[in-house]
Amino acid sequence: MNLPKISNIKKADWNKIDVLFTALPNGEAQKIAKKIPKKIKIIDLSADFRLSSSKLYKKLYGKNHYSK
Repeated sequence: MNLPKISNIKKADWNKIDVLFTALPNGEAQKIAKKIPKKIKIIDLSADFRLSSSKLYKKLYGKNHYSK
């Protein structure tokens, strides 16, 4: 299987992507989530989308969540 690797989010062909896997430091995946088409599913291994509450995210990680 030949999967596309994204090295620059601005150059990605989002028509060929259904799912985006990320394993970035906390806070980085939520920045990307705001820039990609809403139809793309994100599977994130950081804490960014692990919690459903932005208040709990701030309490546990000490920073605001900007994508919820």
